[in-house]
Amino acid sequence: IVQNGIYGGVSSVYLRGVPTGQTLVMINGMKVFDPMSTDASFDAAHITTDNIERIEILKGPQSILYGSNAIGGVINIITKRGKGRPTVEVNGAIGSWRASQGSIESSGSLGPIDYAVSASGLTTDGVSKVNERENAGERDSYKRYNFDGRLDYNITENVSTGVEMRYNYGWYKFDDGANQDDPNRYGTSETFTVASYIDAVPVDWWKSTASFAMLRYRRLEKDQRDDRDNEDNHSFFHGKDFKFGWQNSFFIYDIDTLTTGLEFEHERGNADSSFGSPFWNSQSTLSLRHNDVKSFFINNVFHYWGFYFTTGIRHDDHNRFGNADTQRFAGAYTFDWDNLDNFGMSWGDFSWSNLGIKTKIRGSYGSGFKAPSIYQLYSEYGKPDLVPEESWGWEIGIEQRILNDVIFGEITYFDMDIKNLINYDFGTNAYDNEGSAEISGYEISFSFIPVDWFSVKGGYTYYDKVRAKTTEERLIRRPKSRFSINIDWRLFELNVYQDHQIWGNVNFNTLYVGNRYDQTGWPSRWELLQEYWKFDMVAEIGLTKYLSFYYKIDNMTDRFYEEVYGYTTLPRNHTVGFKAK
Repeated sequence: IVQNGIYGGVSSVYLRGVPTGQTLVMINGMKVFDPMSTDASFDAAHITTDNIERIEILKGPQSILYGSNAIGGVINIITKRGKGRPTVEVNGAIGSWRASQGSIESSGSLGPIDYAVSASGLTTDGVSKVNERENAGERDSYKRYNFDGRLDYNITENVSTGVEMRYNYGWYKFDDGANQDDPNRYGTSETFTVASYIDAVPVDWWKSTASFAMLRYRRLEKDQRDDRDNEDNHSFFHGKDFKFGWQNSFFIYDIDTLTTGLEFEHERGNADSSFGSPFWNSQSTLSLRHNDVKSFFINNVFHYWGFYFTTGIRHDDHNRFGNADTQRFAGAYTFDWDNLDNFGMSWGDFSWSNLGIKTKIRGSYGSGFKAPSIYQLYSEYGKPDLVPEESWGWEIGIEQRILNDVIFGEITYFDMDIKNLINYDFGTNAYDNEGSAEISGYEISFSFIPVDWFSVKGGYTYYDKVRAKTTEERLIRRPKSRFSINIDWRLFELNVYQDHQIWGNVNFNTLYVGNRYDQTGWPSRWELLQEYWKFDMVAEIGLTKYLSFYYKIDNMTDRFYEEVYGYTTLPRNHTVGFKAK
């Protein structure tokens, strides 16, 4: 993840080197993005982890089940579903640069209704978004508010329905670009989403789900007249997305699952901008435009005696560019070494089952596509005859588990090509399908959990190719290598009265990011972003099972580093807070 300045700067996610615009991000299966951004991408700047249960990540082309934008993969954020006795949790913290944040959430069951609700906020004086090493600027303040609610109603044992609503608002000051401070420029971002579903299981072998999702995204930018700007400047972007889906899964003899689905998506948006300077003035309006797509997919998963095979195809019909077809094939085999005991391959007191060894070998091939955005098609810089960006990729990997997951390790080699990349052509002042890229490399992850109070987890990624095909230039902001390791340690746990405990926990995180290149300025020039190490720590003391206090220190060594050229990142900073349940 890279950000154009902390606290509200545009945040981009790179999944296997593929940027956010080509990676699908969802919340509970609902696509979240800015329909009116240049590449219709997701901005992670204002999202929080409030009310989130887990995050699922699928790497590589995944358009077979998820359609457009899944060129590099899918990130699905799944919120909590209330279960059991209702609980209420309150969190609060203060930190460096007059930062204060708090949240309250509650979840549980009330008869046949499961619920989960949360609200949170953050305010801070912030730091200057421009790189203070070269051009110290004024502090860029920031505030953010989030509200989330989910209700699930179990109508009968075989029928359930639910609705989830999420509102996010961010207000942020920002600057004119790399190392260009502007004290009067600010923006707002507002996201509202609603998703609903109804599940039915008419018989044991058939599950049917109908769903609806709606997203509204508003973004406003204003820059008041000052010494830098001759006129008041503003930009307004408004986008909506509606999606209907019907999915059916058929379970065949406990060894095969066949899934089919129909989807319809309607995306629309408009924009208005006005810019001025001592030398020129510019005003542009993008009237209401839309993209429609109808989709059908079929996916089959067969599993038997350690073997898994997945095949699938998808057909999309787009109102602008026509048809797009994608496919995916995957397979895996898991060998349980315990089976050797059944073949008489143990001797004496030795038994393979005591070692808890499992080995999985897996591989896949898939294709993906991304439809041109409304801005790329219809703005004054757009081109109506753009075709989709397309990708295809394969991977092969092996996973090893020892002592029933006490030791785990995996290595994956991946290779992906992308063609018809939509880039801005400075010669024609318009977007065009003029790019292609190739990305390949290795991913390694591991974990060591000898006891339940201590764990070590880590990962390493190395790219042997992450470049444009025609020029062979390395893609910007992608390091050749990246390494992280996380240590979680329960230091002590003391019983003081019956089931009441006092406990202490500490977590260390280490991140290494290698050299990267960025492009900036006009005419464009290359800038080297130096490699860096970053160390973070969180220590927590629990006084009871209902109350704890924590202290967090980020960037412990106060290391200067850049994610995007000319934009600041946080120096060493401190946070203290509490959690009450």
